[in-house]
Amino acid sequence: MTTAHIDRSDLCIPKPKTFVYDSKHDIKLDAYIPQPGSASGEAIQEHGQKLQLEGKAEKELKKMPVVVQFHLGGMVGGSRVMVFPANLPALFNSKGILFVSADYRLLFPSTPSDIVNDVRTLMSYLSDPSTPLAKTLASSGYMVDKDNLIVNGASGGNYPARAAATIADIKPRPIAWINFFGQSGDWLLDFWCQGADIEKSMPSNVHLHDMKRAEELEKMKGGEVTTEDPYIVVDGKLTSAKGRFSLFLKWQRDGVFLDYLLSEPGLSAKLAKLRYEERLAAIPVSKRSLLLPSTDATPPTYIIHGKEDHTVPIEDSMATEKDLKEMRKEVKVEWVADAAHMLLQPSGEEMKLVEGIDEIVQRMVNWTIGILERKAEIERLL
Repeated sequence: MTTAHIDRSDLCIPKPKTFVYDSKHDIKLDAYIPQPGSASGEAIQEHGQKLQLEGKAEKELKKMPVVVQFHLGGMVGGSRVMVFPANLPALFNSKGILFVSADYRLLFPSTPSDIVNDVRTLMSYLSDPSTPLAKTLASSGYMVDKDNLIVNGASGGNYPARAAATIADIKPRPIAWINFFGQSGDWLLDFWCQGADIEKSMPSNVHLHDMKRAEELEKMKGGEVTTEDPYIVVDGKLTSAKGRFSLFLKWQRDGVFLDYLLSEPGLSAKLAKLRYEERLAAIPVSKRSLLLPSTDATPPTYIIHGKEDHTVPIEDSMATEKDLKEMRKEVKVEWVADAAHMLLQPSGEEMKLVEGIDEIVQRMVNWTIGILERKAEIERLL
């Protein structure tokens, strides 16, 4: 669930600038800004707009599309610094696209509603021409193209990405959604409400199984509101700085993730006794919207998921594909053979990305550029 052990030292990774997009909760984003002249000039139709910048001479700003990634971490942990894959900012920057990696309030004590509100705040921030980010971009001759925003969720970060993609009144609307092995495709699966073998999904020879810390956090109702908990290595094993990684392990092992997601103690045990087809009706009506069902507002979607993923089952993504196809929405999928969670080789001994990872990611980038090109062509014809 992290890039901590993945050696990508051969990659040229740009350095981001950090901004606070929610001052009330001190929630930050990292902006990876393309250098002047980095755009290919062919893939994207750039538009100019004249703005007055704090007494400076009027200048033309080029609109820049934005890809927003919500970081992995099982919804309870992680940080904006955990970009996946590590070279994704460079790939999009090379096309003249701004890449943003955003923190958000982590589940427990924060709620899904809090996370959705953070998405609203972030989207509003990105479209505001008066923010420090906007002024930094303007100093280089750019502005955010609020009509060309793409959201991307990795693992637990797919929940906020999915919120942006499916909730119609979150503005501005994204034009595409990229789902990397994401949670939230189908919370009613046996996997989430009957428990899972965490030795299989996150073996203890690589991951620190600190159930004592998880129990402490549960007793504290999650403790203080947290917006980031980066992954670290302790005694050669992966965990997180505040120990919240162990919450995901415990909830997955016990099959109680839905209890905490929906603030409904005992719900998972109730669902586990029902047939799959009966489970949705057993969830309180007031809580069903928090499952983020697909809607007519959902934009074109690209899904990548490993076939050997035991941390977030591929059935989550298959459910999303099925729902979108039934709604006649555009969806493209890539099921990666011999890939575990995070598209790692499924050996469990060390964290190595699968063979062909660069080609897999490049196909997604090409699809994204195609979405932008198609939209630009339609606008030219209007």
